[in-house]
Amino acid sequence: GYEVPPAAWMQTAMTRLAGGEPVWTKAALGSGWTRLGAEEIAAMNPEVVVVVGYRDDASGLSAAFAKDPRFAATTAVRTGRVLAMPQDFYSWDQPDTRWILGLQWLARALHPDAFAGAPLESEVRGFFLTFYGIDRAKFDALLAPRLGGDHGIDIPTGR
Repeated sequence: GYEVPPAAWMQTAMTRLAGGEPVWTKAALGSGWTRLGAEEIAAMNPEVVVVVGYRDDASGLSAAFAKDPRFAATTAVRTGRVLAMPQDFYSWDQPDTRWILGLQWLARALHPDAFAGAPLESEVRGFFLTFYGIDRAKFDALLAPRLGGDHGIDIPTGR
């Protein structure tokens, strides 16, 4: 099964703030994460699926979701919009300073045409410089190797 956040949690609020409609809120009735079966998710027919990994790289999890034949008919899978929430030391959808990066990423993921020509990379690098004093060289050495998910950051090669 898969889990979705309750209507009152940050992940749902981020989806709304980013201009999305969280289709799972009709099924997420509890005060904690709600486990849904593949059939329930397929019936919702989401346009975009964002997979989060708190212990694993979300990229592998989103790839597995997209390859699962139970989801083949969903709009998200058919249009290639099964995405992995970015993460470094933490996933960018948590109540941590990085949530603002997650929100910016999610808005771009949901509305790519509105953000054409506005890559997230400069925002991410600027965030870490402003709030943590991590310049480009430190970012490339310390954070870039930890990046997971569909972060869209140009990571230097040759390491």
